[in-house]
Amino acid sequence: ENRRKLNQMTSRISEMLSFYVNAETVWEISSATDSWEMLPKLYQECCQALDNRVQVSVEIYEAIRYIKEHLSEKLTLNQVASHIGLSPNYLSSQFKKELGKSFVDYITECRVDKAKELLMSTDMKSHEVAEATGFIDNSYFSKTFKKITGKRPSAFRKRDKA
Repeated sequence: ENRRKLNQMTSRISEMLSFYVNAETVWEISSATDSWEMLPKLYQECCQALDNRVQVSVEIYEAIRYIKEHLSEKLTLNQVASHIGLSPNYLSSQFKKELGKSFVDYITECRVDKAKELLMSTDMKSHEVAEATGFIDNSYFSKTFKKITGKRPSAFRKRDKA
C-alpha cells in the first residue's frame, strides 16, 4: 500500500513539474523502499530536475502541453501545429532545434514514459497500457517499448516490482 502511494505521489510530482515548469523527470521507483523515508531523496531529485530543465519557447511549451494532454489520441504534426498556430514545418524544425529530437521521437518518448509509469503503478494489461498511451496496437507498443527501454513491457513490470 505504501509503495502504491509513493508511486502515485511521485507521478503527481512529475506531472506538476512537467506541466508548470516544463521539467521532465524520471523517477527510479524500483530503488524506493516501502516507506516515506524516500521523500527527501525524491525532493532532491525534484530540485535537480528543476535545475536541469530545458528552456523552451512558448510555442514548444504549448505543443508539449497539448501532446501530454492528448497522449492517448492519434497525434499528428499538422494537428499540433494547427492547435498552436504554427506551420507544421516550423514546428518540426523548432522541436529539433529546442529539444534535440524530432516531433515523432518526442511523442514516442512521452508515450513510453507514460507506459512505464502505468506499468509500475497499475495492474493494467499490456494492451490496455498500449491503448492508454496512444499506441496503434499491442505488438507495435511492445516492439517500441523494448527498443527504447531494452525490456518488453511484461519484463519491465516484473523487474520493477521485484
